[in-house]
Amino acid sequence: MEGEKIEVYTYEDYEKCEKHEINQEIKRKEYETKTSNYIEKTVQNEHDKIFRKILDDKVEATKFINKTLKLKRKLKEEDLEKYNRSFVTKYLKNKEADVIYKLKNREVFFLIEHQTKIDYTMPLRILEYETQIMESAIDKKKLGQKGYKLPIVISIVLYSGRRKWNAKTYIREVQEKLKGYKELELARYNIVDVNDYSEEELLKEKTFISKAMLIEKIRYTENLTEYLEKIIKEMKKNKVYTDSQKELLITIIDMVLSKKIGKDETKEMIKNIKGGEDKDMLAVLEMIEEENKMLIAKGERMANRKNARKMLKEGISIDVISRITELTKEQIEKLKK
Repeated sequence: MEGEKIEVYTYEDYEKCEKHEINQEIKRKEYETKTSNYIEKTVQNEHDKIFRKILDDKVEATKFINKTLKLKRKLKEEDLEKYNRSFVTKYLKNKEADVIYKLKNREVFFLIEHQTKIDYTMPLRILEYETQIMESAIDKKKLGQKGYKLPIVISIVLYSGRRKWNAKTYIREVQEKLKGYKELELARYNIVDVNDYSEEELLKEKTFISKAMLIEKIRYTENLTEYLEKIIKEMKKNKVYTDSQKELLITIIDMVLSKKIGKDETKEMIKNIKGGEDKDMLAVLEMIEEENKMLIAKGERMANRKNARKMLKEGISIDVISRITELTKEQIEKLKK
């Protein structure tokens, strides 16, 4: 109409909108990254506490050390004593080494460090730990006397992450080289990687830590319910497992399943582990399996909706989007709003 002011959408307006969308996307990604890092750190701390608690059991720790180091003369439980100490270092502020044991009447130490993800600084961390332990254990009165032996620290890294461990195990492997000079052997650690063991190997081994490792190995797989059933049956019938270890198994299951199937369903399963009949436990496991399938289907639907939104922005027809994503036309229309 004559005299009516018509708003014109200019290229400058387009640039402002584009810049706003980019800034919003950057903020969203920053938020997602911070949230993801926080969740990952929280989960790692929970898992560290579980493995530390398992290895605080001297019987379990002795079996683990013997199996890992393959010593000719196997250690006995009474040979070891717990060495409690927190280490504050220049690089690792307020970092508490996971578990340290000491041979009674000898300056021989066993350091066990648990990892849920690969750490390429591990040789340096181990060197720092070993130095700190040695310094704390040196007898200052005897130091400098002929024949005095400095403490030795034997380090083991227990890794329960999903990817195969590929960090170096010698510090010399990550140091600069000088041609013609033979490197010193310092800060070597023994790696125990959950990925080096099959599910059946971990199930058959008569230690509790092997069961914790097995749960870590299969927690993200479709075999979770199958092996949880096997672990529970194994621990119910076998007398080598203590009541405290059975309680700890419940803690691990609670930690793994609460985020997966919800607290109420997890409580139901735990009730059946403690005193229910096997048929009740199997019913709960079947329920978990169904919940897993529903979670997978829900994830697929969310991915399909996300892809549909992207295709709508690109101007792709609703018919094509529906065929690709298997969403109904009505569902796709709602995504426009």
